[in-house]
Amino acid sequence: MLVRTTTAVNRLVNSLTCRGALAILVFSNGFYDLEKSKCVITEAGSGGREAFFADPFSDLDAPVTTNLSKEEMSYKTLPENDGAMEALLVEKDGTWDLVWFDVSDPSPAFDMLRREIEGYPGDVHVVVGTNHEMEGHVEFINEMVTAGKDGKKLGHVTHVALEMFGADGRRPKNPHEALERWASEKDQAGNCAYDLYQHDMQWVLDLYQKSADSRALEFVEAYVKACASFRNKEAVAGNVDAVRAAPESEYIALAGDMSIWSIGKLEGLSPSAQYERREEFIASYVIGRLRTEERELVVYHIGLEHSEKRELPKYLRRADPAGKVVSIAMNGGASDETLSFDRALNRLSRTDRKWAERPFILRLCGYREADYVIHLPCGDRTISYEGGREHSAIMILRK
Repeated sequence: MLVRTTTAVNRLVNSLTCRGALAILVFSNGFYDLEKSKCVITEAGSGGREAFFADPFSDLDAPVTTNLSKEEMSYKTLPENDGAMEALLVEKDGTWDLVWFDVSDPSPAFDMLRREIEGYPGDVHVVVGTNHEMEGHVEFINEMVTAGKDGKKLGHVTHVALEMFGADGRRPKNPHEALERWASEKDQAGNCAYDLYQHDMQWVLDLYQKSADSRALEFVEAYVKACASFRNKEAVAGNVDAVRAAPESEYIALAGDMSIWSIGKLEGLSPSAQYERREEFIASYVIGRLRTEERELVVYHIGLEHSEKRELPKYLRRADPAGKVVSIAMNGGASDETLSFDRALNRLSRTDRKWAERPFILRLCGYREADYVIHLPCGDRTISYEGGREHSAIMILRK
């Protein structure tokens, strides 16, 4: 049975940084009949995947296993000095490591990524880190996994894991009945949406993909608007678009994080430990949903805090040792003067406008931040974070 308290609501607000749209997440007298369903986990397949579902609550006092491999320990970091960052970009320009493309035709970027992943015999995990406040990031990922506006995509993507949706196995016993009740009560001030929103969202993603029930997609849209951790309306709509496109694009949309309820249970841990528990969970949950006999290409849409190669990619490498993990950091959409990467681009644009006006993909070799950086034009848009970003050229690096 659910226990609802003001603490639970505070956890929801704090964990997802909700801004508005919380009027529907109010108390009511009714509860949905939720059950703890046992997640179906595949046996270890030919790709060498581990078949496990990490229990992030088994021993919250025990540290998450964070031993780094020799390769992970040897990663360099991008230069924090503006001049050094500028020199690195200039050095890469004109080589195969930096490829320019047009917003209307991102295929040169996709071609570079295809060369990285095509022909690999095992599963491929492409972790795309976005800044939730920046324009264009979600739209670019959607273009990557669907035929989109240009009719081209990354390849045969089999799964897309979306951080916006959480999982914990607590689902309605009767999904169709739950949707009907939600649809009848969603406009009431005292509706029961909270019961569903704070728990597993995979059931409604599955329901839409199996039955194309329009109410399921409406539920997804309402949930995203209520729990969005960003102000950018394009980013909110982009998450719904990723679910809507799944059946036609022949990929499976998956929950790509813990549920709101689960994140709340981690409240006593440090922020870094909470991230680690979530990343371990994401890796095991998504890999547990993969089919055993087929090669899978999984794209993860997640925040930059998780895409860095010592974070979620590390847990994916542990969970799928025979797989290939590629990390992509999205940059741009607005200029962030707290990042040396953006400051270097602004300086370069004074003498060559292409640095301000054209998107590019940058391949990094042996850097901790990512395997690739995809930069989108900033235009006149700017953004700044209070306190800056210490020890980082392009993202927040955890200690």
